Amino acid sequence: MIERGRVSVLLPTGGCKLEDLIAIAHLVADLDFRGVAVGDVAGWNPVAVLAILAARLRRGVLSSSIISLASSSVAQIAMAAATLAECSNGRFVLGIGVGSPVTAGWHDRDGSPGMQDLAQALPRIRALLSGSPDPGARARPRFRLTSSSRYPVPIHVGSVGPHGRDLACAAGDGLITLMTGPTRLAKLAATVAAKAEVHQRPRPHLVAIQWVAPPDSGADANHVLALESLSYFMTPGYGRRLDADVRERLGTVFTESGRVAASDVLPRHLVEEIGISARGADVESRIEDLLAAGADEVRLHPLGDGSTNWFSMLCRDLARNSNA
Repeated sequence: MIERGRVSVLLPTGGCKLEDLIAIAHLVADLDFRGVAVGDVAGWNPVAVLAILAARLRRGVLSSSIISLASSSVAQIAMAAATLAECSNGRFVLGIGVGSPVTAGWHDRDGSPGMQDLAQALPRIRALLSGSPDPGARARPRFRLTSSSRYPVPIHVGSVGPHGRDLACAAGDGLITLMTGPTRLAKLAATVAAKAEVHQRPRPHLVAIQWVAPPDSGADANHVLALESLSYFMTPGYGRRLDADVRERLGTVFTESGRVAASDVLPRHLVEEIGISARGADVESRIEDLLAAGADEVRLHPLGDGSTNWFSMLCRDLARNSNA
């Protein structure tokens, strides 16, 4: 039986009406799940959505999952984090990552930042949130926030590779891991614990993303997964898990049409590891497996065409079969 307090929901901001997202967030809070997260996608602005939820919800963790350096500056991220921490009374968690070439392209940027850029950004963001000047600012006088939150802001690093994992252990408070099934997660959890000990820091809070598809979606779910995941597979560092031919096909598919089933471009072991769950019993079992493998939190990411009724029903079913 799963624990509701260890399950969160990544709201599908890229394809849903805003009122539907807010309704899901209210349901998640009413069912006593851990909280909701909002991603940086080609949809509703994540900071604005989180601010709305902070004002309307009185409980539950609110997270960005993720805000990327490909779309925001260090100063913008710090200002957003301070604002969201204050208006949520300390319930905000900053999930941050490098983004992808696709995300960078939305903002007319050439290429995406690397993990070294993120490593340099973290201490700058922490300094700004503490009320200090930005230690990495080039302009003088150095930028600082004139208004800061009364609450600390945990920082979770979103990563698809070992460099992000190491950064989370050395300087973060959590790790948001993508494309990771129970087998790989168990190895990752052990590695993260060992590396955190080397840095004499607490083990990062480990968040596992789990895609969930509408019931009986079949091949359509594979298609949606392909579209959702291609930008991740194109990021530097993750591509080395794929052979050159697959990497080339990923880029071609994504830039030309994107109309392809996941099984046509992704190696079978990766499709199995990602593990879309489409039925309630499958989702519950998958959550249990991820938690048993070492996840502190499983974040459900609904796929689909924008309809949310099926996902609301799934959340209610999970709540009935769970502990507080």
